[in-house]
Amino acid sequence: MARKSRMSPSEEDRPVAAEASAGEWLTARQVAAHFQVSQRTVYRWAGTDPTMRVQRLGPDGRTVRIHCSVLDRDQAATQEGTP
Repeated sequence: MARKSRMSPSEEDRPVAAEASAGEWLTARQVAAHFQVSQRTVYRWAGTDPTMRVQRLGPDGRTVRIHCSVLDRDQAATQEGTP
């Protein structure tokens, strides 16, 4: 059975780059969509990669926001790999 998205259709259709320009901090869902991985993977990266800029929100710190520089870092690595 397909899982329903919690995001409204307008939020799902909005590109990540537009979100990054509106604010520098992205949700785990946005980062996961960009890298085509699960949100769980993004949370694992946030917990284990000391170079990743992460903000922990809420009383328990479980909600995270990832800085858009993570996407820039990915683009730079992709461009270095192309001849």
